Amino acid sequence: MKQNNYDAFKIIYISDEKREIFNKKLNILLFNNKEQTDDYMKILKLKFTEIIKVIGYINKLNSILKEFFVNDHKNDILKIENLRKIIKSGMMNEIEKPKIKNMIEDIHKFFLPDDFNKKNKLKDSIFFVQLYRSRKLNDINKKNESEIFEEAENDFNKLKLLFESKNWIKDIPESIMNECYRSLKNEKGKILKDELIDLLEIYQIENFEDKVIAKLKKLEHDIILYFQNKDMSLTINCFLNFIDEFEAEKTEFYNELLKIINVLNSNILASNRLKNLENILIKFEINVLDPKEEDKNYLNILYYIFYKKESIRLIEKLDEKEIQSLKELDNNFFTDDRIQDIVKCSTFIHNLKILTGKKTDKELIDTFINEVKKRKEVYKNFYKYSLYEDKIKKLYKIKKEKV
Repeated sequence: MKQNNYDAFKIIYISDEKREIFNKKLNILLFNNKEQTDDYMKILKLKFTEIIKVIGYINKLNSILKEFFVNDHKNDILKIENLRKIIKSGMMNEIEKPKIKNMIEDIHKFFLPDDFNKKNKLKDSIFFVQLYRSRKLNDINKKNESEIFEEAENDFNKLKLLFESKNWIKDIPESIMNECYRSLKNEKGKILKDELIDLLEIYQIENFEDKVIAKLKKLEHDIILYFQNKDMSLTINCFLNFIDEFEAEKTEFYNELLKIINVLNSNILASNRLKNLENILIKFEINVLDPKEEDKNYLNILYYIFYKKESIRLIEKLDEKEIQSLKELDNNFFTDDRIQDIVKCSTFIHNLKILTGKKTDKELIDTFINEVKKRKEVYKNFYKYSLYEDKIKKLYKIKKEKV
């Protein structure tokens, strides 16, 4: 029986049919001694269950370290992955060896049980992961990952007001809600309702069970409405900035955009009001709240970049020569992949300026949309660039201070 390793027994044990076949063959090998067969099966089951628990813990720990502490724990991650490989590829009794037992005990010392459980839950929260990644990416003071994690936790804890405050729109900093908004736009698999349920568990909110369905539905509705309002506001501001920075001729289209943004700035959440504003945009063949699949790429590029003032001018500066001058300030940040993303975005803007020339505002937008449709993958470059932009701005500031 010692010749059965984890992977071999997993195939047998997981499948009812294969387990039954294995049981019969084992019984024959033991001269139809059912009692002895049952004893062997119990031993295998106990060992297999123990290994499952250890590997489960290893997988969760590895995932936590890779998501949040990949630089601080590089060597530990290698040790953990090596331990998993030894246990999975070794014999079923490998886990009982003193050396392996000591290694298993060591990995349980990384975090206290409660801390481990909390970090494991935070890893599954798209809101927290986004808050952490944003802080880590934009950190220019070389803080360690534990400090960044603590700052992200402070941000994340403010989201508890979603459940505790009727006026959470004003009480929660807009920058934090913006990251939550971004996480939902980027995340394909998780929906808002699931995230809210996870938050309830993470925050350990009590006395919520009785009205959980009604309260969650209301909260989910209000957050969706808030994000739709943000979608509309963000889109209009993107168009306005886009038109201004390209110095296009302004027509009635621009005036309508200004009227819409003035209404949105009132911060009143109302479904019918948003629908009326959406209908105005639809007349210009722009659908924000329910875009066609082919329009999502250009809308995403707008969200990633053009809502920021002077973003186009910044991208234009970033040819390979300019990137090289910034690379000297932070060589680790400017990896080959990141440089490629930045250059592709810069090239796209240069080409768009050549194509548009002195067109009207609506013609400019139409040309932009058509160019994005021709280059279907360019939105991925703009998305990645949007993650780098704040860092690049900070490096520019340092560069200016040095001159």
